[in-house]
Amino acid sequence: MKKLKKFLIKLIPDKKVRHKKLMELRVHGTNNKIIGEIPLKTRLEIYGNNNTIIFGKNTHDFISNIHMGVRNAYVNNALIKIGDNCTAGLVDIRLCEDDSFVSIGDNGMISANVKIWCSDSHSVFDNENNITNYGKSVEIGEHVWIGMDVKIGKNTKISSNSIVGWGSVVTKKFEKENIIIAGNPAKIVKENIKWDRKGPQQILNENKS
Repeated sequence: MKKLKKFLIKLIPDKKVRHKKLMELRVHGTNNKIIGEIPLKTRLEIYGNNNTIIFGKNTHDFISNIHMGVRNAYVNNALIKIGDNCTAGLVDIRLCEDDSFVSIGDNGMISANVKIWCSDSHSVFDNENNITNYGKSVEIGEHVWIGMDVKIGKNTKISSNSIVGWGSVVTKKFEKENIIIAGNPAKIVKENIKWDRKGPQQILNENKS
């Protein structure tokens, strides 16, 4: 396990690694790397070349399944960036196109059974047989709270200091900050909000003291 360095891991092609603190790490391809400390209970699968996963500081509670590429369709030059102090109950992140990326800003809080897919996995064509559904990016700003069972699709954006309501499906870019979005498809339901990790009762008790 000396290959699992704390700040930089150069992944060995066609190598499967197991560790008591890692669910699973599978790599097929060349020049793939992980920067930062791999969080506990993480599953990683990479099929492709020149791909990068960056974990920020204090992400040990970021529980995730991360997939870059698939066995019959390698992905190259893709990027996943997880910011500092991010947590996740369980999030599934998937990229299937070259040069695509997913970024999650600092201080994010993601609940359980959340899916962030920067891909449709299958192709959609126009009448001239041009592919119309490339997955390019998913951008999530800083201090974003994503509720349970949320689905976030390709080419979307959630701006900083916002909340995504339970069970929502995000299908477009939201440029405004400090908003709550909810529904299927998600839309803005409240503006000019802010949020805290502490529960309402905890804050009420603190205000009384």
